[in-house]
Amino acid sequence: MKTVEILMGIIFIMTGSLSLISALKNAEWFFKTTNATFLVKIFGRNISRIIYGIAGVAIIMLGILFISGKGIS
Repeated sequence: MKTVEILMGIIFIMTGSLSLISALKNAEWFFKTTNATFLVKIFGRNISRIIYGIAGVAIIMLGILFISGKGIS
């Protein structure tokens, strides 16, 4: 297993966790960022939280795939 794959996996897991936890906690600072306010204006706060929660889980899963060595073919 390459060091780069492990590092990428850790970064993906950390960013996915940030997105998931922010969505679950309804973090004000997170939803005031430019990209999040764009989604909030379009879909509303609750739907945006769901979108960011699902995205967080998907990013965490990608991180796990990278660490397991199946992320890069």
